This record gives sequence, structure tokens and C-alpha cells, in this order.
Amino acid sequence: MHFSTKNAHPCSLRRRASVHGAAHRLHSDQLTLVLALLLLLAATTGAETQAKRRTLFSCLPVADAASFGWVGLSAQDPSQPVIQQQSARITLEINPWLSANVTTYVAALLLQDVMGVNVSLSEYGDYENTFGRIATGRVDANLETWPNARVALYQQYVVQLGAVEDLGLVGYTGKSSWYIPTSAVNANPSKIFDSWRSYYRADVLALLPLAGTTTPARKPDGSWLCDTATFPYCTNGMFVPPQCQGNPATPCREFWSILPTLSPGSNEQRIISLNLPLVVVYLGYDFLPAVQSCAAQGSACIFYYWKPEVLVSTTALTRINLPEYSSTCLGNFSATRVGQPGNSLTCDWTVELLAKLGRPALVTEAPHVYNLLRFLTFRDVDIDALLADLARTSYEAGNAACNWIMANRNIWSSWIPAPPADYIKTLEQIEPNSPLSASLLTATAGVAVAAILSAGGLVRFARHDPIVQQTPVYQWLVVVSVLLAGGSVAALLVPATTDICIARTWLLAMAWTIFLGATTVKTWYTYLTFGNRRMSVNPPARRVLLPAVGIAVALDATMLAAWTALADPGPTATTVSAKTFTLVCRPRATKSTAYALTTALYVFHSLLLLTAARTARRIRRVRLPFRENRAVAGVMSVVLVAGVVAGSVSLSPSVTYLAEAVVQAVATIVAMGTALGALVLRPIWEAHKAAKKGGAKAKTGADGKSGASGGSKFETPRVASSTILESATLPSTTIEGPSKGINLRPVFGSAAGTGSGADDRPANGDDPTAVMATRVGINYAMQKVSGVFRTWTDVHLLLFSSPCPVLLIANVKDQSAPCRAYTTNLQAAKIDANLAKTFPGCFLLRVDGTGWIVQTTDAAAADNWVAEIETIFKDVAATHSPAQSMSMKLWSATANSGGGGVGRATARAGSRSRGGSTVG
Repeated sequence: MHFSTKNAHPCSLRRRASVHGAAHRLHSDQLTLVLALLLLLAATTGAETQAKRRTLFSCLPVADAASFGWVGLSAQDPSQPVIQQQSARITLEINPWLSANVTTYVAALLLQDVMGVNVSLSEYGDYENTFGRIATGRVDANLETWPNARVALYQQYVVQLGAVEDLGLVGYTGKSSWYIPTSAVNANPSKIFDSWRSYYRADVLALLPLAGTTTPARKPDGSWLCDTATFPYCTNGMFVPPQCQGNPATPCREFWSILPTLSPGSNEQRIISLNLPLVVVYLGYDFLPAVQSCAAQGSACIFYYWKPEVLVSTTALTRINLPEYSSTCLGNFSATRVGQPGNSLTCDWTVELLAKLGRPALVTEAPHVYNLLRFLTFRDVDIDALLADLARTSYEAGNAACNWIMANRNIWSSWIPAPPADYIKTLEQIEPNSPLSASLLTATAGVAVAAILSAGGLVRFARHDPIVQQTPVYQWLVVVSVLLAGGSVAALLVPATTDICIARTWLLAMAWTIFLGATTVKTWYTYLTFGNRRMSVNPPARRVLLPAVGIAVALDATMLAAWTALADPGPTATTVSAKTFTLVCRPRATKSTAYALTTALYVFHSLLLLTAARTARRIRRVRLPFRENRAVAGVMSVVLVAGVVAGSVSLSPSVTYLAEAVVQAVATIVAMGTALGALVLRPIWEAHKAAKKGGAKAKTGADGKSGASGGSKFETPRVASSTILESATLPSTTIEGPSKGINLRPVFGSAAGTGSGADDRPANGDDPTAVMATRVGINYAMQKVSGVFRTWTDVHLLLFSSPCPVLLIANVKDQSAPCRAYTTNLQAAKIDANLAKTFPGCFLLRVDGTGWIVQTTDAAAADNWVAEIETIFKDVAATHSPAQSMSMKLWSATANSGGGGVGRATARAGSRSRGGSTVG
């Protein structure tokens, strides 16, 4: 077969459809052939590179297939095969013409039904790239290749590179020729039609259509099918040789062709070189109807076609003998120089020995498949029978192949290699009605029902504090993730199919992504907002929770979609014992991209798990309303353990499939059940108890949000506090130097009491030895004004005015750290009004030359601290040089303008402080 754009043969479609409405009222076989031409013409506009998957059904009864030893019979259902599938997954390329269609279907059905192999059929429009697809492993074999049309590619891939293996001949041959209907030959017994020389005779030519009788075909855009821009030798959609131009004394006759891209230039150059009075007309859609009408009427018409094909197998045609083929003759021809001096073609096409091509690695990866493909051989009578039956079965290649298999067991049985010893194993898998599956499904159903009921609770108590202050959006996301995880567990406990395998992965991945993504965002913003034990309203997490989770879900879905398309997940056979095997869900593709995507998904979800666990751990000591921090931290501990256990089991080669399924199911149920109970049902129960006691609903501002109106006003802090120490005995040995920090931890052991003074001043006392605390700050926070690494530190502050001015600073978290006392080099200043708007309740403190920003309870407390420090240390500051006082003034001005780092520190702290008890 010689043509450069062999994207489809004219009879390649087998499905029935209408073409251009009622204008084409043809016989059903004619209609399908015309549809094939449509595909062929569409393919000429550009080579297809995307594979079209063909459907493969079961043909042989299981009992017949089992007799060859590759498949067995199920004891529970004799109609179901019991097989041990090989790890290799075979993809056969099916060429877009009918002879290749039926033979490839025969091979695929035998591999599938008789040998239990997973077979895919893929059709490509660009036949020229077959060698490349086999060499790169995109397909495993092509069972009908015309080597003479691809001599250079055959030499490159098969002979030189060894990247493609020649699996032997198909058996039947291929041949392009000129034909005339046999009915015309029989109607004119006195004339000779099977020799090319007869077409010099006027009496023979008179029987052919006169040039100009048939209208050439056009493309959908209205241009000629054989346009001059692409084919310079064409004029008005036809090829008119020099001997037929401007010579009305010898009128030329028509020669019909389908497309100019089929064996391009060869028919045209033969007509020129043999000086035949023939004009080539390209009929496109109308070729087959014209030929069949011509044959049915007994008329004479000469045309180009090839075999094996349905038209040749079902219609009586006489082949016209051209001069005998020779390589020398063919060497004088160039398809790009048609009609030019020195270009010549005066001989016939050669007979094509059609070959089977395959991947060399098949011999080691799937030797049974390799052997069957090598043994596969069809005689001419076999392909003729297949093509004839194809015309009778509405051009369904699968049906014709199955009919041939059922009728010719004596032929194909010799192609089946003998199986290895003890090859057949019994399928063992989880049954949904088993006690173990039933108990796990019952537990899953219980969690799912609880999730559905909790949704009702969230709606009912939507405006109550236990719900509002624990982030309703987060609770809804937990409910959704629990339901998705429940679906993945249900899919885990049913027999594996391709759809079930995909559903398991998608449901579990989406559940993990939603839950872990939401938990990460919530806990991270909780830490930023309350990590230094401060409370405020309108947390940023409320605004970013859904968008952040949406981004994570979109990223996960994108990776899952690519993984599903490239990794080809599905049931893969795994040996359980010497007599049993099971089907587990695994990626079946062997491409590096599939492995990369699988690894990317594991890494993505592992990072989400570790990040959520880390951020949850960081807030476990943050004091939140309703002990939400402890609930989240506890849940993430359980989820982390469940994820590690399930992941370890799935990656362990020594764990049985049943144990793996049970562990994964139990881990998922426990993790999601714990999350639902602690994060959703617990707030609902607290809201229920509060409602029964007549608890007030959450306050809402003018903007409808909980907390202060408009979100611009701070609530009274619930953790940090300013309190007054009535008295504490100060040992005489506590102060070692004028500005040295000394350990006064014993003082703070008794400094937790609250004073009685209404103005935060200490109560009066008569004991002159008593140390009177002017002001106490519990659970404040401090951060350096400048520096690369600045973190907030939780502290207690204690200010003494008697017997001497002292400021004590104690680290809250580090109980082993000494309490520092400062008596000199201590100065305080207010924060600029602009900065105070974004970060209220702060003041500037300078001790021993280091600048700090201190977070108190509110702006009034900050102002009081500045006033008290300035008053108490006024006399001490007076003893220092004016240069030090000027340094403090300059530092305060610079810090408030942002130059000293306060602008950056407060901006960052402000982002942490915006928000309230309803975090996340």
C-alpha cells in the first residue's frame, strides 16, 4: 500500500450514522463506507496524535477458554473466569482500515478470553508514527504494517536501532491495483479488459465515462479535494495528463480515485508514462456509491483500489495487469516531480508482505503474549472470510472477529502457548456480606449518620457561642471530609474494579485534603493570633479558610486527574498463596510520569498531614474558649498516628491484602470518628447544654459578625490581665546590683493575688518592711523592636516603687529562667497614635539599651504603665546624663515612625491580634 497520508482507509468506520441528511439514501454497507471516507477526509487536514480507545468485549464462553489452561472456572459462579493476570498490560495499536481492524480484534479477544491478559486497543490517525510509538512503549504491537511503504522507518527502527522487533508476517498479502467491475467484463465477452494496453483501443475506451461526466469532490470549505496549491498537477479538482490537454480529436475517459493522498502521484505518473488517455477524477465521499452503482449496472469504470478490503472481498472485480514491478522502475519515480522531465513510472505495484511489529521487551515482560503474536497467522481465505462477514455484521470488527473465532477453533488453537505449571489460581477477595466487612461497614455507616445529624445540629445552634466561637466553617468542612472518608471506606470493602479503584483514591484524597487543609489554616491563624496569649475579634482565618482549602482541593484534584489519566489505576493481580490471588488497586502504567505523579500525591498529602499536626501541637497550650485548642491538638494526634499506621501498612510487602484493607478501614474510621466527635459533636453538645440553661446567643455587630460591632473594637481580653500585688516580703538579699537581673521567682510565687485598690494601686499597709507593688501585669507579651529574629515571649511584669524602684520581668513558659530585676537604664514611651490603631494596648520599653514592644490588655493599661514607670523612675533618670534622656527621645520618635523596627513588629503583631475568640 503506497500513500503518504494514510490516516484511514475508506472502509475504516463500522458504526452506522446519517451523512448529509436524506441526500444520501444508500444501502447500510454503502453508508458505513461513506462514513469511513468522512473520517479519511477529516484526517487529511492534520495528523491525529491522540489515541482513540476501542471497546473490547468478551467472546468465548469461559468453559471453552478454560480448556487451554490459562483461565479457570470460579466455584461460586462458573460463568466467571478465574485467572492469574500478568503484570504487563498490553496495548495493541489498531490501524484505521478494516483488514487490520478484524485481525487485531481476533488477537485481542484471544489474549483476553483465552489467556486472561488485560488488553487495550488504541487507534491513532498518524500511521506514520507507528514505529515511534512501539519504540517508546506507547503501544506494544501493531499487527498489520506495510513495510514497502515505510522502508526507511523499517531500516531505522528494526534493522539499525533494534527498538522495534519484527514478529513475522501476518500471512495474507497486500496489493494496490487498478480494477474494473467483472460485470462489465462479462457483459462484453469480445473485449479484453484485464490488460493496460486495452485502454488504447477506442472500442474499450468508449465503454468508460467520458472525461467531465463526473463532478470532482470538494472539501468542506468549498475548495477542490485535489487543490493546485497542494498538488500542482491538479486542475479544477482533476488531473489532466498532457495527452488529454487541448486535443478534442481523441477525447479522454475518466479514471476514478478516492483521494489524491492515497499513493500520491503514482497513478498520475503511470498515466503520463504509459500515455493512456485517462483523466483522474477524485470522488471523495462519492467514490464507493459510484463504484457500486457502476458494478450493479454492468457498466465499465476503471479505478484505483487495494486488497485486502471489503470492497474487493464482496464485489466481483477484475484486476488490470500493469507492466511487471521492478525496483529499477520504482527508482525512477518521485512523487514530488509528477509530470516533470526525467520522472517515470511504468510498472505495477509490488505485492506487500505485511508484517507484525512489537516491542522487543515483550519476550521477557510477557512471553506468553509475545508467543501468541508470533504464532498469529491468517491465510488469504481467512482474511477474505473476515471481511465478508464484516460487511454482514454492520461493519463491527469485534463481532466479525468473534464469529471467526467461534467458527475456526482448529486454526487459532495452535497459536495458544502452553501455560506454566500451576498457573491457575483462585480469586480471593473481600466480600461485602462477610462478617468482617459487615461490621466495618456498620461502623462506617454509624459515623456517616452521626455526620449527617451533626449537620442538623450546626444549623440549629448556628448562633450560639460554642458554635460561633469554634468556627462554623471549619466544622462544616470536617463534616464533609468525614462523609467523603466514609465513602472511601465503603469502596475499600467491595471487590476491586477500575471504577472502584478510582473512587477509593479520589474520595480518600479529597477527605484528607479538606480536613488537613482546613485544620492547617485554622491552627496556623490561631497560633498567630493567640500564640502570645492575647485575645481579639474578627480573626483573619475566617476570611481565608474557605479560599485556602479551595486552593488545596483544586491542586489535589488537578494532580488526581492527571494521575488517573496517566497512571491507569485499576485492579492488579497479586499472589496471596500458591493457589490463590487477589485484586488490589494499583497504578498499572509503567511510565515514569505515572510514578512521578504517584509520588507527588503521596508527598502532597504527607506534607499536609505533618503541617496540620505541627500547627495543632503549637496551639495546644493556647487558652481558647471551650478548650478548642486541646480538642484540635488531640484529634491531630490521633489522625497522625492513623495516617502513619495506614501508610506503613500499605507500603509493607509482608502485610496481606486483607490485613491492609482492615487496617486502612479501621484507621480511617477512628480518625474521622474522633474528628467528628471532638470538633463538631462536642461544640454542638456544649451549645445544647448552654441552650437548656438559657445561655445567650453569640453577640453580633452591625456587620453581622460575632464580636464587637464592625470589628474595629477590642473585646476585654480573657487571658492577659493587669492586677495588683497587695504585699510581698522582699528578702534583703534579692538585689545584687543597680541594673542586674536577679532571681525573684519566690516573689512571683505569691504575686498572683489581686489587689483591692479600685485604681490598680496597692492597698495601704502599715508594715514598713513590706514591699509595695505599684502595678502587676500577668500574661503580657514582649518582642524586641529590631533584629532579624524577633519572637513574642510571654511574661509577667511587676513594678515596685518601694523600698526602691524595681521592674521585675519573668518568663511565663520557661519556669527555669530567672526573674530579672531592673533598677536603672529603664525608660517607657507611648506608641504613636497611628500604630496604636492597628496594635492597641502596646507601649515601648527600653531596658539596658535594648528596645522592646510590650503588649498589655488595652490602651489604657499601656498608658498607665508608661505613666507609672516614668513617675517611679523619674528620680533615677534625673541622675543620668542629658545625653541618655535625648537618646531615649530620639529612639522613641524613630521607633514610632517605623525606623526602629516597631512599625514592622507592630504590623506583624497587628495581623496576629486582629481576631477574637472565634478563631479560624
